[in-house]
Amino acid sequence: MLTINKALTAKKLREHNQNLSSQLSEQNKMVGLVGKAPCMQKVYQRIDRVSATDATILILGETGTGKELAARALHQSSERSKAPFIAINCGAIAESLAEAELFGAEKGAFTGANATRIGKFEAANGGTVFLDEVGELTLTTQVKLLRFLQEGSITRLGSNQELSLNVRVIAATDRNLEQEVKLGQFREDLFYQLNIVPINMPPLRERNEDIGALCEHFLSLHSKRHNINVPKLSTSAYRSLLEYHWPSNVRELSNRLERFVLLDDEQELISALHVQYSQHSDNTPEFNFPEESFSWDSFEQQCLASALTKNQGNRTKAAKHLQMSYKAFLYRLEKYQLNK
Repeated sequence: MLTINKALTAKKLREHNQNLSSQLSEQNKMVGLVGKAPCMQKVYQRIDRVSATDATILILGETGTGKELAARALHQSSERSKAPFIAINCGAIAESLAEAELFGAEKGAFTGANATRIGKFEAANGGTVFLDEVGELTLTTQVKLLRFLQEGSITRLGSNQELSLNVRVIAATDRNLEQEVKLGQFREDLFYQLNIVPINMPPLRERNEDIGALCEHFLSLHSKRHNINVPKLSTSAYRSLLEYHWPSNVRELSNRLERFVLLDDEQELISALHVQYSQHSDNTPEFNFPEESFSWDSFEQQCLASALTKNQGNRTKAAKHLQMSYKAFLYRLEKYQLNK
């Protein structure tokens, strides 16, 4: 009987260790993604659900929410994890070089092409290409990308030979691509081809409960990187972090905590947050509501025109003044024909 009990205990221990190993493995796959808020659990569940497939993924979210981390988690959780993961910032590619950069070029294909150039897609064969800021691609390049997604092949610039590739595409954007489609700035067919499985990265203000865990993560990460002892945050500092609105999300939190690690000046951290919070509050636009005879469209048009006037026609500042995304602001300018 004693032998049987020992065997059963050993079996339970082995199963427990296997479960722990499995949990640690899953955590390692999601490395960099920190948080237990319900909205983040949905992100983890979706990543876990589709990571083993070859489905094209579109990651949506504001700047600084961790879209590339989600893309890397998808790659690391897939059978392609040993193959290349190549991240491309579409907004940083010169329009004249976009095709060669992505799909390659033969020697002599354009001025300065002194040798055959392997494009990013070809270099990622067997792995994953991450197209960050995909909304920045020109319509011409969008056609080339659409063809690859449909056919699985590319043609280098200056060549007539098709190359079949095995590459998974993950794209990301902070733009509203549906509005871009309506404005004719993004191809509708490409949007639907990319948007097979969307993953929405929540802004930090929607998951305040994760700030404590994120602080521990970034303090440890930056202290290790700079070979500095991990500093402590006081209760008042944590309160300031919780009250702040985090317009640039997790990236901004990481940057501010890295500065804190380097300077070990908690008062500077708290003061900077309070200044930014005050500026945000002071920028809240105030408008007089129109008389009942006015329509909502008239009022909205008045707000847009007023914001442009106050910011000397600077659209970026006017959008920020109204606390709107730049693309939503442009869409409304087009709607009321104020874009001229």
